[in-house]
Order: sequence, then structure tokens, then C-alpha cells
Amino acid sequence: MRSKGGSTTSAEPAPEEYSAAVDAAELLSVRLIHSEFTVEAEAYQRDKSSWKRSYGCEAQGVAFNAKRDRLSGSVVAEVVCRTGRKRIVVAKCRYLVDYAIKGSPTDTAAETFFGRVGVFAAYPYFRSHFAELTSQAGLLLGPLPVLKESARPMPRAEMNDPADA
Repeated sequence: MRSKGGSTTSAEPAPEEYSAAVDAAELLSVRLIHSEFTVEAEAYQRDKSSWKRSYGCEAQGVAFNAKRDRLSGSVVAEVVCRTGRKRIVVAKCRYLVDYAIKGSPTDTAAETFFGRVGVFAAYPYFRSHFAELTSQAGLLLGPLPVLKESARPMPRAEMNDPADA
């Protein structure tokens, strides 16, 4: 599972096509549709400072319906706390994320938008849900880190050259 947002399509849209999708999209809802949480009994007997925590968030099953002006997909988020190879705490959730998307962006641009932005719409809900689950389980764990995305390289033609100014 990727720990960053990412496109779910193999082809990248042209920048102006992607911008059209960004301008056309409005978040309608983020709904939790599945949640799993497990804690091993030994989690209460171990020193949490030695735990290694990994997390990820990934867009899946993206569908764009231009006739209904709707962009939908699911986002799967997961966190695993380990000591050595042993999984001590695991939380995995699936969210349904819906956007109204007006205008006429291309399918590729709309799906790329969801892959890049949909994970950022759902992840704060997952962070909150994980905090609630661990609190109710009596585990004092710090909050999950914010989700970050690496910078995308820009084609040379799009870069502003200070010498041109």
C-alpha cells in the first residue's frame, strides 16, 4: 500500500486537462464503509517505544460518470504497529469518497484527480478513527503523521526561468 497519494491511471493527463478536473470538482461526501481493528493481548505488556509504525492510504476502484457529473471511488487506509515482525496493532478502513464534477474533464484527468486528491480527503477521517479506536482500547499512542506527497517534476516548458523575467 502506498503511503502517499498517487494516480490510479497509467497515463498522465495534460496539465490543462488536470487543471480542468481540479476546477470542476467539489467534495460531496466521505463515508466509512468498512473498518477492522485488532490488538494483540501482548500489546498491553510491551514497551511501546520499541514499536515500529507503518501506514498507508491508497485510492482504488475509481469511476467517473460524466453524464451524472459524479466521480466516486474508495480509499483504503491502514496502519500497522509492529515489534520485530509481530503485528501488535492493526487498523484497516475503507472509505467511499464522492465528488460532484461539473464541466467536461477527460476521464483520465478526473481519475488522476481522484488518485491524487481522494486520499487526502479520506485520510483525516482515518487518523481520527484510529485515534478513537486506540483510545477506546486503552492504548496511549500518538497521532498518526500527516499524509505527504512528493513533489512532481515539471516538464522544462512549464518551469519559469528567472532569466526570462
